[in-house]
Amino acid sequence: MSSAEKNNSVQDMLKKPMNVVFAIFTVFTVGMMIPFTLACINVSLDSVKNKPESYELPSLWDLKQVGISALICAVIEKFFKEVLSPLYLSVCKVQEEPSRTLRSIKMAR
Repeated sequence: MSSAEKNNSVQDMLKKPMNVVFAIFTVFTVGMMIPFTLACINVSLDSVKNKPESYELPSLWDLKQVGISALICAVIEKFFKEVLSPLYLSVCKVQEEPSRTLRSIKMAR
């Protein structure tokens, strides 16, 4: 595909109004990431500078409980998916086999 063909395809895509709207929102979103990131950095620096003397900022190790909770939830989800899927096969209405199994797995989630 030559560059002329690529340019024609981009021009054809931009003829549709919704594609133009999507392109505008994409450029706006990417453009707003820089000021938003800078504002977040400034708020973080101000918070560290103005914190009370006795306050300790959270460290990376404080995420240990969150990680353990996420692991427990993943194990429970896997368990229910494996145990409940066969149970749902009995109540899922009769269909062709791949669709029935897929619906049973979705119900177990």
